Amino acid sequence: MGVPEGLGRSIVTARSQVGQLQVRPLELASTPEYDALRGLLDEALGTGYVSPAKLEAHRRRSEGRFAWLACDDDRVVGALLSRVLAEAEVQSFQALLADQGVELPVLVTGLLDIGVVAPTMRRRGVVQRLVAVSLTELGRLGCRQVLTVAWDSGSPDSAHGPARRAGFRVAGTLHDYWYGRSLAEGFACPNCGHPCRCSATLFVRSMTIEPGETAR
Repeated sequence: MGVPEGLGRSIVTARSQVGQLQVRPLELASTPEYDALRGLLDEALGTGYVSPAKLEAHRRRSEGRFAWLACDDDRVVGALLSRVLAEAEVQSFQALLADQGVELPVLVTGLLDIGVVAPTMRRRGVVQRLVAVSLTELGRLGCRQVLTVAWDSGSPDSAHGPARRAGFRVAGTLHDYWYGRSLAEGFACPNCGHPCRCSATLFVRSMTIEPGETAR
């Protein structure tokens, strides 16, 4: 699927600079930039966690997928992969939270799926910029709520802080969230090895609030 009708112009005009930081859609990345992103994802998340096919689907904007890339002086320093969820996927999240008494509304739902920032560029506004443009795009695709899964890695650079600052609130805990997938796909967690036994926090955000507004 190509760029959704009515979105192409806004993607181009959404490109911006903060100092030397440039944020642009993945489909505009050069081949060296694309290869550098693959290396950054493998280093940060474990080799094979993001398969070549999955990354290519985001570059091609297949079935509601898209990604934004952050570059600093032509060096890839971050990216955020997002997509529109199928109703069955929203229900799967609901099932994972059933024992916690959490109910997710059955709405058109987006997911800030996979984010990565180079260690030297953390705490410099890269995440905030990627989240802002991704939320805007999900809104244009009709999403009324957005989910994101934050790895409970114990790192001060985890996604929990940026999620809260972007208006997300905690929905619940996903225990052993990647265990089954790590067994099936064979990737090793950089935190606990193989299979992954890490938990995660599910965050939810209504699209009726603006980026940067704190959810109540």
